[in-house]
Order: sequence, then C-alpha cells, then structure tokens
Amino acid sequence: MNQVIRSILKRRSVRQYDKEQITEEQLQVLLQTAAMAPNAYDRQERVTVAVQNRALLDEISKDVQTMLLSDPLYREEASVPDFHVFFHAPTVFVVCGPAYSKYAIQDCAVAAENIQIAAHAMGLGSCYIGLADPYVDGEKGRQMVKRLGVSGDYRIMCCVTVGLPKEQPNPTPRKEGVTFVVR
Repeated sequence: MNQVIRSILKRRSVRQYDKEQITEEQLQVLLQTAAMAPNAYDRQERVTVAVQNRALLDEISKDVQTMLLSDPLYREEASVPDFHVFFHAPTVFVVCGPAYSKYAIQDCAVAAENIQIAAHAMGLGSCYIGLADPYVDGEKGRQMVKRLGVSGDYRIMCCVTVGLPKEQPNPTPRKEGVTFVVR
C-alpha cells in the first residue's frame, strides 16, 4: 500500500504530546503541505500561521476555557484540571481564511487535513481543534488574527495541534453504512 494511503488510514487524533518542539525542517514541510492544498478557483487566499510561542498558546487556551465555562454544553470538559484547548502541543497551526469568501471554511479544512496527513507520515501526532469556535467567532479571535500578523478581513477557520506524540491512539471502529456506491 502506498505511503499516502497508509497515512490516511492510520492517522488518529493525538491529545498528548512531548514538550520537545518539532524540527525546523518538519515545520517548513507542514507549512508547504498547507499551502499546496486545493482551494476554490485557485485564489490561494488562506493564510496558515504556525504558532510556537507557549505564552501565546496558553493565553488563547485560557480565553477559550473562560468562554467554554459559560456554555452548559462544554462546561464539564472545560473544568477538568490542566485543561488546555491545544493539549499543550508545542506547535499549533492556525489556518485563516477571508471573512468574505464563500469557500473559506472548505479551503482551510483541506489545508488542515494536509497538515495532519503529512504530520502522521513524519511520525508526528496531530489533532484538528474545533472546540475553539466561540473564541474564533468573537472579538478576541478577530484581534488574534491581527496579532498573528495576518492583514485584511480574515478569520481563524481552524487550528491543528502538532508535536511528538506521547500516545498512539487505536483506531475506533467506523460505522457501517456511511460509505456506499450508487451505480
């Protein structure tokens, strides 16, 4: 089986990371895979920012936790000791898209998937972060886009944690009937 297909089939979300930072070479390859992801009309408008600043990641996590604690749906999850929305990963890729684009979410999601598949192929762990949505959609998220150096009317569309995995999660069985062929 080819390496790309093997990586897709074996990749799992990792939520425990070593503190050691990924290498500069790994970082650059992951940024390149994000840039090469498909995008609507080949406009290439999405921006991917790799954040390795621990204080900044902790600040975002604390802001997200504060928002989640006021949401009955996520209060319990945000109340756990040592909560960190990014699971203390050493690198977080923040994928931003133009607020005006009809396809920004899709463009950013495929870039995030490219990062995850490439990370797995390099022996790294990753996790797509969706829990930060209240932050992303709020004023703090808009301010963070600017703090990250992204100019223009951009929004954070998704985040991906990456690092050396402390765990190798087993695959969960896939539901029957979610794939089929119509001929």
